[in-house]
Amino acid sequence: SSFTAEEMSKFEKHIKWEVPGSYLFKNDMAVLEIIARNNWKRPIYFATSVPDRNTLGLDKYFRLEGFANRLVPFQSEDSEVSVNTDVMFENLMNVFSWGRMNEDDVYLDNFHLRNFKVMQIRQTFSLLAQKLIDEDKKAKAIQVLDTCIELMPNDKVPYDFSMYDFANLYYISGENDKANAIIERLLIIYEQDLDFYNSLENRFTSHVAHEKGQTIAYLNEFKKMTGFYKQDKLNKDIISIIEKYY
Repeated sequence: SSFTAEEMSKFEKHIKWEVPGSYLFKNDMAVLEIIARNNWKRPIYFATSVPDRNTLGLDKYFRLEGFANRLVPFQSEDSEVSVNTDVMFENLMNVFSWGRMNEDDVYLDNFHLRNFKVMQIRQTFSLLAQKLIDEDKKAKAIQVLDTCIELMPNDKVPYDFSMYDFANLYYISGENDKANAIIERLLIIYEQDLDFYNSLENRFTSHVAHEKGQTIAYLNEFKKMTGFYKQDKLNKDIISIIEKYY
């Protein structure tokens, strides 16, 4: 069984939930029919990319197992997504095939990069790492983070603010050098972005005001993080960049 003894102790004889909204589409009725007829004989999954409206209010009965939520006969105990770390770790680290996406001779075009964001690959790895840390399994959490960094290096899938959680989790796990390396790379990216915004003629300034403000906001978040974890040199570098452009 893919359920722990603790999970099985929470099984409900009948799951009860309220379908949001005042109408149903035919595809919604088909999903409800599948659930009713299946009677837990086979696992039913909802892709993580499925909009909330199409989950029919069942999210409290979801358990994340990778890039899909499994419908389970028990509710999550809190507002956070339910995760069985053993199942999810096995899927991400051993079951799923990642191909050669991180190889130098493989080109990832905008279509693939956009799909990576839709699938929230980095967020899924960092969520698993966070849950493992919560369970005092830091060694496995570091392994998960390292694997994602290896699969999606900056030169293949450019770093963005989704790397914030990676840096934070590395700090929590005592891997300060790895956290600092991520932030240092992001500082280069953010400073290049700010240089570009400032290089534009005045007539274009308003068009990039949101992007510039967002970049400064990201830097402020990393300033708080490096200050909290007492990374003084890196913290000063961030402050210097903010003062230069703000």
